Amino acid sequence: MAIEPDRQQVRGIAARRHDTPEYVRGMQRRMFEVMARATTVAELGACRSEVVEIFRETVAALPAADPKLMAIGRRISRTTYRHRCLEGAAVQAYRDRGIEIEPGMKIEYVVTDAKRYCVEPAWEATTFDAGFYRTLLERAQEEILAAYKGEDHHVIGGGNWPGSSTPISRAAASRTHRSITPS
Repeated sequence: MAIEPDRQQVRGIAARRHDTPEYVRGMQRRMFEVMARATTVAELGACRSEVVEIFRETVAALPAADPKLMAIGRRISRTTYRHRCLEGAAVQAYRDRGIEIEPGMKIEYVVTDAKRYCVEPAWEATTFDAGFYRTLLERAQEEILAAYKGEDHHVIGGGNWPGSSTPISRAAASRTHRSITPS
């Protein structure tokens, strides 16, 4: 069975989540564009280095990126928080600017200092916490590379795509909700 580029299905990855910053989503989209050119599992394996290079380029460009591309969007379910968290800091940032937030409203914010829970509303953001966003990029890359890696972090033939004889890695097989699967 060949992988059909026009029929990729992805589940549970950053690019599909509504709260993912566009900068992170864009990196995963570029990775998928490279992977979509593959018509066989061997070709998919061969494009791994190009996928990793997209991550490296995205991280290298991070310090000069537009802070607006770092906006995290959240639909607020409550307006008071018992513990310090970024979402609570965002609600307070909106309040500090005279905007009253109610449950169900969507807010967008940029993290300026994750360790101190400092955020700015997206429209005011002039800077961002590069370390925080690098971590988001690393997690997003790991989601993509799960299609390539086994538990020992290299491509292995640990099983088949469900209903086919096409090999996939053991890690991808164990994380089908996070893996790329042909239809």
